[in-house]
Amino acid sequence: MFYQFKTALRNLRSNRLYSAINILGLSVSLTAVILIMLWVWDELSYDKFHKNAGDIYKVNALMYGDLWETTPPALAVHARAEEPGIVNACRTGIILSDFIEHNGTYYYRNECMAVDSSFFTMFDFPLVEGNSSRPFTDDESIILSQSKAKIIFGDKNPIGEMVQMADHGTFHVTGVMKDIPKNSSITADIIIPFGFQQRSNPDSPLENNWREYGYRTYIQLAKGADRDQITANMGEAVNRLLDPQNHVYAYSLQELTKLHLYSAEGKPTGLEKVRLFSIIAILVLIIACINYVNLVTARARKRNKEMSMRKLLGARRISLFGQLMNETVFLYVFALVISIGLIYLIIPFYNQLSGKEMEFHLFSLSGLVIFGGISLMVLALSGLYPAIFMASLRPGETMKTGNPGKSGSHGTLRKSLVVLQFVCSVVLITSTIVINKQLDYLRQKDLGYNKEQVFTMPRFWQERGYQSLKNELMKNPAILAVATADADDMSVERKRSGYNWPGKEEDYSFYNLYATTDFIETLGLDLIDGSIPHDGSKRYVLLNEEAVKQMQLDDPVGITINRIADFTIAGVIKDYNFENLNQKIKPLIIQCSSEVEDYLYIRTAANQSANAIAYVEKLWKEAKPGYEFTYHFLDDDFNRMYKTDIQEQKLFSIFAAIAILISCLGLFGLVTYTAETKTREIGIRKVLGASIAGVVEMLSKEFLILVGIAMLIAFPLAYYWLNGMLQDYAYHIDISWWMFALAGIITVALTLLTVGWKAVKAAMANPVKAIKTE
Repeated sequence: MFYQFKTALRNLRSNRLYSAINILGLSVSLTAVILIMLWVWDELSYDKFHKNAGDIYKVNALMYGDLWETTPPALAVHARAEEPGIVNACRTGIILSDFIEHNGTYYYRNECMAVDSSFFTMFDFPLVEGNSSRPFTDDESIILSQSKAKIIFGDKNPIGEMVQMADHGTFHVTGVMKDIPKNSSITADIIIPFGFQQRSNPDSPLENNWREYGYRTYIQLAKGADRDQITANMGEAVNRLLDPQNHVYAYSLQELTKLHLYSAEGKPTGLEKVRLFSIIAILVLIIACINYVNLVTARARKRNKEMSMRKLLGARRISLFGQLMNETVFLYVFALVISIGLIYLIIPFYNQLSGKEMEFHLFSLSGLVIFGGISLMVLALSGLYPAIFMASLRPGETMKTGNPGKSGSHGTLRKSLVVLQFVCSVVLITSTIVINKQLDYLRQKDLGYNKEQVFTMPRFWQERGYQSLKNELMKNPAILAVATADADDMSVERKRSGYNWPGKEEDYSFYNLYATTDFIETLGLDLIDGSIPHDGSKRYVLLNEEAVKQMQLDDPVGITINRIADFTIAGVIKDYNFENLNQKIKPLIIQCSSEVEDYLYIRTAANQSANAIAYVEKLWKEAKPGYEFTYHFLDDDFNRMYKTDIQEQKLFSIFAAIAILISCLGLFGLVTYTAETKTREIGIRKVLGASIAGVVEMLSKEFLILVGIAMLIAFPLAYYWLNGMLQDYAYHIDISWWMFALAGIITVALTLLTVGWKAVKAAMANPVKAIKTE
């Protein structure tokens, strides 16, 4: 074994250029593949750290043909009591709380969630302080994450300490939980008891509230329980209770472990991206292995006499096979060591780029699985065939002719592998162009509102009234418009309609926004029918075009609709995107009000944002001394909305570029070998008068033909795949011919650059010296 490794090392050293090309290609490709697989592993690991993850489901509601990810608070209580297959249930609800205060210091931006006490027994969110079986002592209890407790209390034990939550009262700390992992679909840094929700509506017990669809419900099924039967039973029970005639209520269960990668409708939106990156990893690895196979088989002529002589001296085929496999293993291990070093250097930057907090541990479960799979694939793809090929050479024919047997078939194989390499490269180049163009399209698309120079912040001066605050703000010439609404980032909460109007035949679900009438002007929304109401003595609503379409109203202005009270439709606004552009515009009803206390929207004059912010901050500090001044621009919110898409697009582009680089590296090695084997031919051609251009054409022609064949195969594959991927977007570009043309130009340019440099160098060599040397 030692002798075989020593021989393998000597052979690698004697072919430094080709060994360097193989080691460089393998080390770069291994680094890229391991980084990709770390990302894939992280995506697939979401919510799987819970002990009972396989038995926990989120309940989605189906009403009037529409799917809701939220449910009424009564569902969990009744489902657990009436269905024996449900062993536990938990409700969660988001609590809007911008500020939390302790000892006169105010802390901003808190993720607060109200939960049932079963939250800490169903899910594995361990408490480092407190009792997980009895986390809340009363409805004024509060549990903080470790990082939030550290920010507020430092190293002091927070148990029993009092905190004030803005608009929600005083709470006492009963527990501290470990920070929720990044790979969790449930996120919060402040937890309060679900019973707190009862305060907002004391006359309607939550256990009997079937109308307010604003909560998420999770259930844990017993081992072996019939999921479909339990789902059906839940729907039948609710229909008997609420609507025995129409039977319009139904439910679906979504696995906890699929919340991150699947939509509520069951579409594998996130899983498609995991598959995409997995394919890139496989392509990168295949390209690197093809490089190795091509260079080893291309160099067979130089090693055939060595292999034949060993056979004539009694070496067995298995011995030669072992030596050649040892060369592959030695080269792979060397490349792997370089790759591991690169990963430790790159991982901090990679986390920043991907927006994750991945850790690289060589001997962790993920590390062992990734390394094991990669090692088997590399050694199988790049080691077995060359070793079998070289070990099976015929010594008699080789010693007589100097050529390995069946060289023509192996030349065809090399050409086929080069074509395969470039098929992969062309598909990746085309995909990079299309994906970048799609994201540019989304970022530049007209949203239906003007997000430029608009910032939002929590409302203040409630005691003086909104009009007084607006008048004060408008005194500054840097401020052009002011409005208030109940959402701070253009996202709108969907609520069950409850609306009735003349001619209504069925129920619909609408998105509802509460806003002052100057919201339309401040955001630059387009009023296409009716007028903006200014009469505060009546209740008015504005509808978007999609709402009018669903309500089937020909002339909606002036019609009265009812939801607890009567509202008059004052006007219709043009549809605007208040959700991610991956979704189609939903029906929206804006309830106009003269006073909304939640959030301010302020539009500034061009290049005057700094002056406006400074003025608002001055008023803020006068009104709320001790409170952190905070604001954010709508275009920043827009960028955050697509942050994940942008990060994934950058990663895709980088890894695609690496795959293409490795292809060019392998191509460079083949061109170098071709130039070496044709040294005598090139010298004779030049002596006979061949020009440098003619020699370059001779060396480049074969590779350009292979690239052309690859493009003919790659373009239909890329179109089929990319066209299907774009269908997942509600708004998307059309794939145009110029995208393929650009991909082809880039591929040819890279080929000419790679081949041409070596070809020119070979063509300019001294022909007399080349002939003598040969």
